[in-house]
Amino acid sequence: MVAKNKEDLALTKAEDIVKDTHLWNAMSILENTLQYLISGIEQIARSNNLSEDMRSAIATIIFASARLEIIELKQVVNTFAAKFGQDFIQQSLSNRSKAVDERVS
Repeated sequence: MVAKNKEDLALTKAEDIVKDTHLWNAMSILENTLQYLISGIEQIARSNNLSEDMRSAIATIIFASARLEIIELKQVVNTFAAKFGQDFIQQSLSNRSKAVDERVS
């Protein structure tokens, strides 16, 4: 019984490490995605006709905002909703358009 409890505890710790690693990787991807968006902020402000890479970056941030408790991401999504409309937001949240970075989805 003691050996089984130790095995269960070890398995739980290993699972936690894997989850933390995945979260760390996702956060790193999001950081890079946000930096990319910042570099293209003028393009975003000027046009609704964005490159596929830019649309993918925006969709990735929208998708992540619903899965992470980061208030600032939700504020960014509100700005995107005003610019691109609710349909784009809903497509991004569900990844219907398959535009979300696959490393995050």
